[in-house]
Amino acid sequence: MDYGRNVISDFLKKAYELVDDPSTDSIISWSPNGLSFVVLKPLECSRDLLTRRLQITNFSPFQSYGFRKIDISPGQELEFACDDFVRGKPELLDKIAQRYLARLKAYHDSKYGELEKRLKSATTREEYDLAIKEHREKWERESRDRKARWRVTSTIPYQDFAFGRNDIFDFLKKAYALVDDPSTDSIVSWAPNGLYFVVWQPLEFTKDLLPRHLQITNFAKFHTYGFSKLVISSGQQLEFMCNDFVRGKPELLDKIAQRYVARMKDTELWKIDERLENATSKEEYDLAMKDKEEMFVRKSKERKAIMATWRKST
Repeated sequence: MDYGRNVISDFLKKAYELVDDPSTDSIISWSPNGLSFVVLKPLECSRDLLTRRLQITNFSPFQSYGFRKIDISPGQELEFACDDFVRGKPELLDKIAQRYLARLKAYHDSKYGELEKRLKSATTREEYDLAIKEHREKWERESRDRKARWRVTSTIPYQDFAFGRNDIFDFLKKAYALVDDPSTDSIVSWAPNGLYFVVWQPLEFTKDLLPRHLQITNFAKFHTYGFSKLVISSGQQLEFMCNDFVRGKPELLDKIAQRYVARMKDTELWKIDERLENATSKEEYDLAMKDKEEMFVRKSKERKAIMATWRKST
C-alpha cells in the first residue's frame, strides 16, 4: 500500500530547511547542540512560517512523525526533538520517514493483517467467505464492547467510529472548564451573554494555557470541532463561538461531538473502512482495498500539487 512516502520525505525536508534557515533564527532555530530545535516565537511561527513553508497550522504533524516536545523552563519558547533530526545531517531524515511508515504499516497489519493472511492462504470460496465472516464477527464483538463502555461514560447515543472519540469529549470538556475557570478570566473568559468566549491575551493564551490545559499550541483544533472566529473591531482580543458551547450548559457539549462525528463519517476514508469491515465476500473486500490504495495514491498526488503551488507562490 502506498502511504505517501514522498509526501512524508518532502515534509521532513522542508521542516529541516526551515529550522536551518538563518533568516528565521529569531523565530525558530536549532538549539546550541543541534539535536533539537527551539521555537522562540510560537505564535508567529504557527501563523506565518508553518502555513507558508509547510502548509500546516500547528505542530501536530511533527508529533505524528515522532517529534517530542521538551519541557524547558525559561521564557515562553517551545523545544522539539526527534531522533535523526540533527543539524548538519539531512541524510538522516529518511530514517524518520522509515519509522513513520513502519508505524502506519503496524497499525494496518493489526487491523487487517490476520484477515489478509487468511484470504491469501484460502483455496476455496468457502474459506474466503468464512475468513471475512469471522473477521466481521470479531469487529462486531469489539464494537459492542465499546458501546457498553460508552453507555457507562457518556449520556449520548453511541456512534461507533475510529477517530478518537475519547479525545473529542476530553478536549471539549477541558476547553469548557478552561473558559469557565474564574482564575483565568484576565486571559480568557465568557462573553457577557455567555454564548461565546473571549481571548483577552492571545499570546499568553497560546503559550501558556493551551499547552498546559489542552496540549495544543494554537486554535486549529477549535476550528476542527466547529468553532468560528468572530470579527471584532477594537483591541487585540479574539472571540470564538460554537453552537452549544454555552456558559452554564456543559451538557450541550455532546451535541458538538455528535456534529463532529457526523462530519467524520462522511469522509471518503471512513466510508471505505466501513466497506472493509462490512464486506461479506472476497470480491467486496478486494474492491474496497483497491479503492483505499487508489485513494492514498490520489491524495498523495493532490498534496504534491498543492505543495508545488505553494513553492511557486513563495
